[in-house]
Amino acid sequence: MKRKEFYLLFITACTTLMASAQDARKSPQAIAEQKIYNHLKAGDVTITEKRMELLNGIPSCTFDIAVRTTGMYTLQVLAPIEAGRQVTVDMDGRSNGTLVKNSDGWQLTKANFKATGQQVLLTAGKHQLHFGSSSNQYPNIDQVSLTTSGSDATLERHWENLNAQLQRMAAMKPASNIPAKKMNEAAGGANKVLANPEGTYSHQLEESFAFTTFVWYYFTAGTTVTFETTGSTVDPVLHLFNPYNTNAGSWFQDDYSGWESRLSVNITATGSYCLVARPYTSGANGTSNIYKDGVLTNAAAPIGGTLHYNTSTNTGDLNFFTCRFTGNAAADTRLFTLPANAGAFSGYNDDYSTAGDYVWGKQSRIKKNFANRQLYTFVCAYNTGTTGTADTYMACLNSDIVYAFANLKADDAIAAAPSSGTYNCISWSGGVTTSWNWPPDQYNVYYLPGNPLGSFDRFYSNTPVKRYSGAANYTRTGATSINAVVDLWAYNGGYTHASVRKPGNSHPHGYDWESKPGGLTRTFHPRNGLNGAAPAYYGDVVGYYIPTGSFAARASGNGAISTDKEAIDAGYDVADKAALSPEANTKLQQLNNRVSGTVNNMFNKLYDAWQATWKASAIQSDPQRYYQNAEGEALLKYCRENRSEVLPLVFSRYLQGNAICNYLLSELTMEQYGKLLDEVKNEYLANQYDRQGRYIVNSAYCNGIRHIEKILRDTKAAPVTPPAPVDLFTVQVAPNPVKDAFNIQLDIKQTSTITIQLINTQTGATKSVKKATAMLAGTYNFATDIRNMNFVPGSLLTVKITVNGTSRTYKVITTE
Repeated sequence: MKRKEFYLLFITACTTLMASAQDARKSPQAIAEQKIYNHLKAGDVTITEKRMELLNGIPSCTFDIAVRTTGMYTLQVLAPIEAGRQVTVDMDGRSNGTLVKNSDGWQLTKANFKATGQQVLLTAGKHQLHFGSSSNQYPNIDQVSLTTSGSDATLERHWENLNAQLQRMAAMKPASNIPAKKMNEAAGGANKVLANPEGTYSHQLEESFAFTTFVWYYFTAGTTVTFETTGSTVDPVLHLFNPYNTNAGSWFQDDYSGWESRLSVNITATGSYCLVARPYTSGANGTSNIYKDGVLTNAAAPIGGTLHYNTSTNTGDLNFFTCRFTGNAAADTRLFTLPANAGAFSGYNDDYSTAGDYVWGKQSRIKKNFANRQLYTFVCAYNTGTTGTADTYMACLNSDIVYAFANLKADDAIAAAPSSGTYNCISWSGGVTTSWNWPPDQYNVYYLPGNPLGSFDRFYSNTPVKRYSGAANYTRTGATSINAVVDLWAYNGGYTHASVRKPGNSHPHGYDWESKPGGLTRTFHPRNGLNGAAPAYYGDVVGYYIPTGSFAARASGNGAISTDKEAIDAGYDVADKAALSPEANTKLQQLNNRVSGTVNNMFNKLYDAWQATWKASAIQSDPQRYYQNAEGEALLKYCRENRSEVLPLVFSRYLQGNAICNYLLSELTMEQYGKLLDEVKNEYLANQYDRQGRYIVNSAYCNGIRHIEKILRDTKAAPVTPPAPVDLFTVQVAPNPVKDAFNIQLDIKQTSTITIQLINTQTGATKSVKKATAMLAGTYNFATDIRNMNFVPGSLLTVKITVNGTSRTYKVITTE
């Protein structure tokens, strides 16, 4: 074998073995927990990954590190170490050593390497730092640092603060941190909850997440293990669970002796398990001594974290997640679900690995099918250095809008509120839930002729009228993709959609952005998750709005108002209402009665066919886009050709609550009755408050009803032009004479009901060429075969054509 071929074979074999080893290492039996870092600074080196893993059957904690400069390094470690338990240190399979134990419990310590003492030679490049355990407990390593100077001032300051905090927590008297009674199950750790109109989920925002004791163990089947707490300064609850299968392996115990807990478990399946000690009362902080099988394993173990009560009753496929961290750059959460405060963990996640486009990073997410309601979530920090605040969302359903957006991944689509035809994306982005808004629609009070973007500007800035009392003012001035709270979407210059994110209108809005796509389910999604070619999708984000910090005026009160419904419920506003007067209703009935049966049937047929397409167009908010299909175009064409007769039929359909008819209504009325709509808007502008001084939240749909009222009162609306009795159609028959077949060409001037019949004048035999059928205006050809008419050559056949009740006959001579 040639040398080159040997090297290629050797490299291929090594690559295969490495890949196999990596695959094996990443199995749940080999890796208990894996955390990827984006080059986390640790003294003079960076950490790229941390793993809890089994190495040669020994529970180990491994750090992948990157060294920039070759030199002698000192290893400092922040971790709890107890008497009788040794933690070994291994660097790249060499320089074996141990951690120096200073005392029981949490400590900042250094490593002693057998060959080089407290320093170890590291060359520039990648290295692996392994900590091994002398027991079945994984080394509980919180933070590490490698420095050439011998100390890390940042880590030492952190330890000083943590030590002082632990001392305060340990010195607390139990009675000062333990309630006289167990708290009410529904109390939870609530702090900040925003208005969530129509929302189907529960949330707690900007809650702190403190560190609590979290320890990994490796147990073999048949093992019986007992954990207990003593000397607790907080009411502790002990949990042991299998994070990969909480359904089959999750246990807890509370109040075994007084406030102390004692948990005994018989392990039925070999694997990695987690021990968690948390406070029963949300937000309580303290310490506890934790023993395993009578041996102290965690002295003065910190106990903290936040318990959130879930108000949603959702079950089934649900999402619980944390997001929008504040605090230091390393802010990181662990998330748990529980069916009750005193209950076993039913779900767990540290860093969510997504199948979608959104990068969750250190945010946590539990996506699971829950047969029962999960009353609580528990949130804590990943380690002592990752404190901060987070938003927590609970019991969110999966969204059902993925079918409508080719670029939206199912894992990214989380439902926020049910589908609704009452309000749309523009309404929701402006805090409106009682009406459908499309500012460039002529019936909208924010409409600027020939200026769609200006129409949106007026809507968001509460100009010339406010969306509702207390509505936030938004502007495009100074808005960028970075600071935007509202995104405006367009495709080929035509606006299509708007999405919103926190803090828009003082609503939660989920992990990234939220949309109410037309009449579909309100959904959390990544910023660009709804992009793509229109009309099926929304194109791209083309404009941005930010809050000005000011709000539309209201009558009184200082509390935030987040929706028009909230303003209405508070009594500041009233919902817009409109209905036809009795006189207008009578006139509309009279006009409808005068519409011919043919026109009535054809209109209803076309309208019903178009209405059947609404579901397919349901992502749209612009009423005009609902007509961009064959059925919509056919309806528009027919209505334009028969404007005066169909107008009362359109009015009646509109009054059934079909705001999507706005565009059809405007197409048929603006040329003749546009000034009447101007009157409607001017009357509202002059009378924006009711007699009690409450602001009337204007509705484009109600403006349409008022417009219809004015049209019906106008004398020009009453006459209906009857169909012309002549020249309704023309007919050509060829060839004539005819032997076997001939063609009937029929040209009709307007939509009509057509009947065509062939009659043998000698025998009286008849043949139906076209049964009574409603047909649009146009030219039609009917090929007619006469071979089964039993005629004698030279006889006459009669073609009888009836159009809207008017009949004409045409003679055809037969030949051999």
